[in-house]
Amino acid sequence: MFGIVYSLLNRGWVLAVPALALVLLCGCSGGTTQVAATPTPNTAQATATPHVPQATATLTPTPPQATATPTPNAQTAFVPYVGKWQVHGEVLTIMANQTGLYLWNAGPCSTAMCNGNATILFTENADGSIMGTFQSVSYQQWNGASAPAGYQPSTDDPQPGDTFQLQHSGAHLLYTTWSGKQSDLNNTNRYWCDSYALKAGMKQCGA
Repeated sequence: MFGIVYSLLNRGWVLAVPALALVLLCGCSGGTTQVAATPTPNTAQATATPHVPQATATLTPTPPQATATPTPNAQTAFVPYVGKWQVHGEVLTIMANQTGLYLWNAGPCSTAMCNGNATILFTENADGSIMGTFQSVSYQQWNGASAPAGYQPSTDDPQPGDTFQLQHSGAHLLYTTWSGKQSDLNNTNRYWCDSYALKAGMKQCGA
């Protein structure tokens, strides 16, 4: 190899020597040295985290709930009845807790005049009317004293357990329907008047 170089020098190929020397050096080193290539990531062999498909939730549509039209409950429907109602010689007081007091002129009892007093429990009917049931009945003199011993009230007076129905007849009147043995009272004045009807002098508020 060095003989070839020397021969070239003698022939004047001086300019070719550096290039040739470079080729020779690369050839020599190429026979003995291997360049280790830096491995690039093999995307084909990369172990990817498996993609687990998410379950698609199928939403079953919920049928819209029917909105019930509220019906008047007993307390709401009862409100128009609450108050003081009167007719000649009688007073009916209806309270919000669906109880009532009935006061009437029971006539003379011995040497004094007596009132009848009755407690009432009301319930609402489906048609909006109310049913009253007498709970207790008692009598007392106008001066507040109890009725004298042996006093015998009228057989037409209400007794515990007797019932009657009330319903509105216009804005200021109640109309009564008596039941059972009190049915004879349906032949008398069956109206109750509020304060407006009384002041207006409505004929239904008379005897």
